[in-house]
Amino acid sequence: MSSLSRLPSLPITLPGRAAIQAIRIVSASAITGVALPVPPPVIPNNGNLGLTFDASITQASADVSLDSSVTLNSLSLGGSGTATLEANNSGVGITLGTPSSTGNALAISIGGVLNINSGGSAAIDFSGGAGALNSLGGQINVTDGGTLTLQNSLTSTGTLTDNGTIGLTGVASSATLMLDDTGNPGSTFNISGSGTLTLRGLGQISGTQGDEVLVNGAGHTITGDGTITNLNLTNNGNITASTGNLILDVSSTGGLTNNSSLNVSDGSTLTIQNLSSANTTITNTGTINLNASANPTSLVLNDGGAGTTFTLTGTGGVLNMTDNAHNVITSGTGGESLVNDTVTPFRARERFRILPPSPITAR
Repeated sequence: MSSLSRLPSLPITLPGRAAIQAIRIVSASAITGVALPVPPPVIPNNGNLGLTFDASITQASADVSLDSSVTLNSLSLGGSGTATLEANNSGVGITLGTPSSTGNALAISIGGVLNINSGGSAAIDFSGGAGALNSLGGQINVTDGGTLTLQNSLTSTGTLTDNGTIGLTGVASSATLMLDDTGNPGSTFNISGSGTLTLRGLGQISGTQGDEVLVNGAGHTITGDGTITNLNLTNNGNITASTGNLILDVSSTGGLTNNSSLNVSDGSTLTIQNLSSANTTITNTGTINLNASANPTSLVLNDGGAGTTFTLTGTGGVLNMTDNAHNVITSGTGGESLVNDTVTPFRARERFRILPPSPITAR
């Protein structure tokens, strides 16, 4: 095994499109840019050697497509022009980090792009204390059938720092950011930074066990019209329903916490949904803003017909509505009740609507 540790790094240069065919690339090497012959090279199955490689794809215009699953200690993308890694084949995935990894298992700088679609997958292991960084100008795109998993089986928290853009766009099938704390119940997954995560259509953020904790960090934005489900949600940044219906499904936890800003853009809907038989607590120490200007703009409370109660609570919280009759607070099925604690005052300049038969009780 000692001879393996002296293996030289594997510089590979990647102009145009190329494919990496490998099962495991596991701590000595770099995949960097240079010039490849056609057809693209085949990196043999190194999994049996027990190696973990550090890879970087930095060549301008490099476009690397995975044909087989790969395990890397770390991956760097971008820095000198557009450099793309694509996991776009069913059953093909890339695993970044190990239970002993530290530092950033994924580092995307300006020009770096990670595309995951068509049944492809990527997983980032936070278990050893590793993190992930998507810098300004970096992109993570998960589309139809793609899954990006953040996993943590050992430590209490893991952080994805997003200063760029993350897109979860599902048209024909789901596009998923999965949080997995198998073996370590109640793990916290932080999404921090100044970037934006956009959900579209069947795009979703989901827990695997239902006890995962997602914290949207201060300054970070989650926006769109997809679904956040099967996890504990704490918002310390901005969550905005835009271009459709953003669903916050709290069925597995019975509530959510907003310490900053929940927003509904003009013409959009924010649905807080609990399809279990339990009541729902919305702890709001920040603001919930309905921002209608010309189109119906709704906060919907939906219990799927269970006839349960949604309670707004939290010191200093405000439900704030613009002066517009298009602002609506309503029930999903007609049997929901809203209890508004006095610590969460409604502030509306003049006009808004509360549609019956959803009762509102102040206490």
